[in-house]
Amino acid sequence: MKLENIVHAGTAWLGKLLFNDSHSWDAELRRCGHRTNDQWRICHHFSRGAQRFVPSFPLYFVVPAEFVQHDLDRMAEHWQNGRFPVWVWSFHTGVSLLRSSKFDNNWESSQLNDKLLRCIAVHTGNSPCMIYVNDEITPAKIAVCYERLRRACSVDSYDRFASRDKDWLTRIHNSGWLQLVHYCFSMTGDTLNWLVDRDRSVIISETDGFDLSAVVSSLVQICCDRYFRKLEGLDALIAKEWIALGHPFAERLLGIPNGSNETLIAPTFLLFLDCVAQLIRLYPMQFSYTQFALIALWDLSLTGIVPAFSATCVGDQISSRRCGGPFPLERFFHESYTRLFSSITNAGAVAVQRSSGIALTYDVIRPPRTLADIMLWNECYLRWIPSANVTRGGHVLVDMAIKEKLEIVCPESKTLLSRFGVTNFDPEKVSSAYPYSEADLTHRGYFSGNDNIDTLSISSMSLSTSSQIVDDKAKHRGSIPVLGGISERGPRVMLLRGNATPTSASSFRLLEFRDDQSEQN
Repeated sequence: MKLENIVHAGTAWLGKLLFNDSHSWDAELRRCGHRTNDQWRICHHFSRGAQRFVPSFPLYFVVPAEFVQHDLDRMAEHWQNGRFPVWVWSFHTGVSLLRSSKFDNNWESSQLNDKLLRCIAVHTGNSPCMIYVNDEITPAKIAVCYERLRRACSVDSYDRFASRDKDWLTRIHNSGWLQLVHYCFSMTGDTLNWLVDRDRSVIISETDGFDLSAVVSSLVQICCDRYFRKLEGLDALIAKEWIALGHPFAERLLGIPNGSNETLIAPTFLLFLDCVAQLIRLYPMQFSYTQFALIALWDLSLTGIVPAFSATCVGDQISSRRCGGPFPLERFFHESYTRLFSSITNAGAVAVQRSSGIALTYDVIRPPRTLADIMLWNECYLRWIPSANVTRGGHVLVDMAIKEKLEIVCPESKTLLSRFGVTNFDPEKVSSAYPYSEADLTHRGYFSGNDNIDTLSISSMSLSTSSQIVDDKAKHRGSIPVLGGISERGPRVMLLRGNATPTSASSFRLLEFRDDQSEQN
């Protein structure tokens, strides 16, 4: 992508790309409590006297107010790919988050970096912390881990699925994918420690500044800013961190060389979506969108119909005159599917919070710090494998049961809740893979000889890396996590099957187990 290509493209792209104009960045600065040209200023590639053009940056970006154009030109020479530190977000206390690539090891780059740290420290009172991404986690490593995960989850017959079931956990662990998720959360936790607990600004530095720095920066903002836990906030976050700041979607999704004639997909964006899905599982009341919206984004990224997901940077979109991101998702999916994108649990928490005054939503949520808290994203990776799913179960029926409970507890929220969940469905035909596939009823798996255990698919013990005991008497583990994970200081809710054959969501019952109560019968 060249500068002249953008110039020749004219102004038809204006207003079509968020965070590629000064208005978007000014609005974000004000939302974070800053005034333009106070601590930060918005600059652009066509500033008077500009000598260098950074292809992977948007046309407008935010830097410390004290930095003049000559400083930026010098920094572009000494930072990898010209990606010098740029502002992306600020916490309500005033400390900020920046992203960059690594700078060269020489006197001039060190001098410029020291000036940057001093400028940030002037406004916050403390010198910012530099957090470096592990150099060993490269796009090639992400590609290898993803390929191992893809092979483990690619099953074309029941016999192959059954043969893999006995060492399923080993296969998933050896793929290395969950370890990548854990590393991203570990870096996110460290960043939160500096930003939130120690009131220090943070600069996330990565070798090239394209991949894990985008993941960690995005997760930090989701954990610290409830705006990004809304669907419109997720739209803005992806537009800012992934599209505007130049994540090379075309290269990562079309493949990178692996030393032979073949190429491997390095889906850093999927790694980010996986991490967000983990947070939704752990904190279901804190997100107004569901994992179905994340799955839709992943599917869209592979279709090639979204210009932003088919380009290497913003400049590619402008020069090709095909601009636009994935939102609004309603453009690409049927209404019956998009109804699943909004969280009934979050809507219920907000309704109960308003009526009772009990705080159920938080400003800051903490990421998991141990590998035991991370689970395979079954709903995404196993949705096309009927044998890996169960009938009359899964998140859809859980949401319907929660919806019915909320309509009883908060009758005034009935109109609001009518916009959520599926309508006119047969629970007998709904599986935990709904709406992607139906469960396999021809194989009952290890528990087929025990009619008292409600499972219709192969070994439910092996579908996740950590499980919850649902019935102490039966001693069998539930394959589908409902509201498990890190406690939100509230009751844990589990969906159990009633004695009667269910004909609607009301045939399921919600049992509440509090931490200070025994679960013994």
